[in-house]
Amino acid sequence: MANTFTVVAPALVSQFEAKYYWNGISDEPPELFYRSDLDSNPFPHPKPGDRWFQLPVKTASSVSGTALNKIWHEVAPLIITLFKQRGVSYSVLKSARVLIVDSDEGDQMTMGPVVVWIALHPDRHTDSDARDVSPDVLRILAEHGVKDAVVEWYEGAVEKLICPPLLRVTNDTSPSYYVRRTLTAALGMPIAAKEMEDDNFHDITRRSIGWVDWAPKIAIDVDSSGYSRDIGTFELDPSKFSANFKGNVVDLGNKIDLHKLNRISGSAVSSRANNSSNPTATEDGKPVYIVAKDGCGTDLTVGRYSELEAYLCSESGKESKDAVIYNYSKTSGSFSGEGDSGSLIFTGDGRMLAVLHSGMPASRTTYKHADFDREAF
Repeated sequence: MANTFTVVAPALVSQFEAKYYWNGISDEPPELFYRSDLDSNPFPHPKPGDRWFQLPVKTASSVSGTALNKIWHEVAPLIITLFKQRGVSYSVLKSARVLIVDSDEGDQMTMGPVVVWIALHPDRHTDSDARDVSPDVLRILAEHGVKDAVVEWYEGAVEKLICPPLLRVTNDTSPSYYVRRTLTAALGMPIAAKEMEDDNFHDITRRSIGWVDWAPKIAIDVDSSGYSRDIGTFELDPSKFSANFKGNVVDLGNKIDLHKLNRISGSAVSSRANNSSNPTATEDGKPVYIVAKDGCGTDLTVGRYSELEAYLCSESGKESKDAVIYNYSKTSGSFSGEGDSGSLIFTGDGRMLAVLHSGMPASRTTYKHADFDREAF
């Protein structure tokens, strides 16, 4: 048990801290790899005689209102250049501030320092690599006026939030044939039963509901900005929709309590627009931006918009920039899941913020602590 709380070489972080440092940011948060304030900010752990020790509960949020906001677009590329010079295989570079609720202090709520949050591609680095690069990251921040920041590292890879692939087509002698046939690439009779077609469907024009207007290829090298482009427009046939079309409507239902829904009722704008945002709420005196999405996988959920974009790098070295959404709270569950790719993320006043495409789970789990989205401009 002692080894759990003690740092055992060559590790720089104890097993207990690695596992529980980010308690609360998701149902199963990633493990801490290294952080630059290990010496000045020790992590609490149970002591002999403690009967009711409780871990602080953390929630990732934006760095709005800090010195980092105005210069993120300057320092982030410098940090990435540093990574390339030092051979650091990063998967995501993002920013956050962490709201901490300490039950041992009467549920005292405090907002932590500015964090430069770095994910490394798994199994490519040691914690010593992160330790050696951290001072140079802090130097870049200090040279641009960002003091008292912390650099925190973990291992993680971005995953597309697509549904599982279709099943393999089998012969009708297979015991699973009748169960799986509608989930294969074959056009199954239960889906397209010819004898069930009525007279209306013999006329192909009656089946058409519109036409593709614009569908450029998905790309991350459209211009020098580095943002992803994944968009298509489809024009609906007005004769089939005009009478009942209501626009984009989300059924709020009763899944989310009124308190959370009220917190969405503000607005947030893209950081790329270089514009100020109106926070939907405040916590510990700091602005918070709450947004929502309604997806095919996890239905209606709320999350926290980071304001500052994340810099992503795939295993093959392809780089892009995307919006970041963090989970709303420990009890709210993940903001997204498999099958949610393509979901619209919107603000409380009904504006489109981004389109969801990826998330970052902890190793060997499906629980996400951050989601990445193509911003809408």
